[in-house]
Amino acid sequence: MNNPMTIAIIAGGKSSRFGDSKLKALYLKRRLIDYAVDLAYSLSPHVMIVGGTTSLPEDLRPPVVHDLTTEIGPLGGIVTALTFGKTDWLAVMPCDAPQLSAKIYQALFDHVDRDVPVVAISKSGMEPLVSLWPRSVLPILKQTIAGCNYALRPLLRRLNATMCDVTKIAGYSENWFVNINCQHDLQLLEAAISSVTCQK
Repeated sequence: MNNPMTIAIIAGGKSSRFGDSKLKALYLKRRLIDYAVDLAYSLSPHVMIVGGTTSLPEDLRPPVVHDLTTEIGPLGGIVTALTFGKTDWLAVMPCDAPQLSAKIYQALFDHVDRDVPVVAISKSGMEPLVSLWPRSVLPILKQTIAGCNYALRPLLRRLNATMCDVTKIAGYSENWFVNINCQHDLQLLEAAISSVTCQK
């Protein structure tokens, strides 16, 4: 990307459905969190992991930043990252989507033409955790939290966010947006990727 951007890997979940720290779980012999970290550094040198520290491996490259406000979901992570980030724009990335592609973030960046967030639209609809946020919206996000409104989709609509249809990207795959919530999700994705590899 030509414009310097901070990448925030959102890792504040408790992994309750997974049964253990899913960030340490192996997908194709690598930890889930390592896929996110590698993708983030391929996009920018400014990378942070935002969330709690209890479930995170201790050998992570990027700095881990504690959520300023806990128990409110990903919005708390975004506000924390915008507060501590050193660039005017923030790219948000889930910690548990190992097939996520750099092509998506390039497409989002190409759609920046106003001082509003840019969010990916997949075949499943809006993907709030695959999005770009300008620092200028930070006061609005803080007001939203003060009003106890934490849902990202209605917030993005209120901010008149730019919707980026990433299904038009060459080589688009629904697997890009598969996030791992439970052990079964991990098994299904590994099977799907193995099937695609065998067909080539």
